[in-house]
Amino acid sequence: MPDLIDDVPLIRQCPPINIGTKSLTHSGDLFINSPVSYVASVGYVFDNGGKTRSSLCLSGGHWSAAVPHLRRNRCPLLPPILEATKSTHENYVGIKVTIRCNDVKAKLENGLSEVTIKCINNEQWTFIPRSCETQRCAPFEYVEHSHLKSFNNTIGGLAILECNLSYRFADGTKTKTFRCLSNLSWESSERCYSERIGVFEPEAEEARGASSIAIVVGGLMAFICVLIILSDAPVIMKTLKGEIPKQKRKAKFIHNRQTTFF
Repeated sequence: MPDLIDDVPLIRQCPPINIGTKSLTHSGDLFINSPVSYVASVGYVFDNGGKTRSSLCLSGGHWSAAVPHLRRNRCPLLPPILEATKSTHENYVGIKVTIRCNDVKAKLENGLSEVTIKCINNEQWTFIPRSCETQRCAPFEYVEHSHLKSFNNTIGGLAILECNLSYRFADGTKTKTFRCLSNLSWESSERCYSERIGVFEPEAEEARGASSIAIVVGGLMAFICVLIILSDAPVIMKTLKGEIPKQKRKAKFIHNRQTTFF
């Protein structure tokens, strides 16, 4: 039997608190004038944004405040990420979001094609990527006597190089492919060589270059000889006609030669 005062039951405590969620804890007694404290779990706050609330058991046997409502702590909504897909659009504290580039050859700012970020207790994301960008090699530098048939400078892409008319690669082929490597460099390029009728010789172009030099040098020597002969032409003509004695001819010839060179 409860204690009675003037036939009215004496109220000594408030009713038990029914929280109904694991995200809220409380501590305190149920007796009159006793306070109870509520604490929101990690990732939650009360409607007013706080993490703690309190209530007092009044003499009438009821609480001064009802059990407070909770809401999730949240990070700012993630902005759109160009050329990427997010695993979820949730943004509450504790959530993990995986961001993956749509193109496997593309990379985020941190150099990865996939990253997992987390909304932490201070309501901030651990990392916010902006976009996925396709990694590319520099423009393909093709060699002399050749042209590009096709060109794709993404990682794994191919550049198809073709030698011009009358030129071939060292193995005799007209076209070759070169791949854009994962380190963003191209496979080593090759040069094109000239052809010979019926037989292909990679050394033909070098031989032709050496031959051209020999022709130029020979022509220059011939030109010098002509100049010498022309400078002595009057002496030679007079000698043939017998107009200059033998010794005078020799002296005159030497004099002309000296005049020519000095």
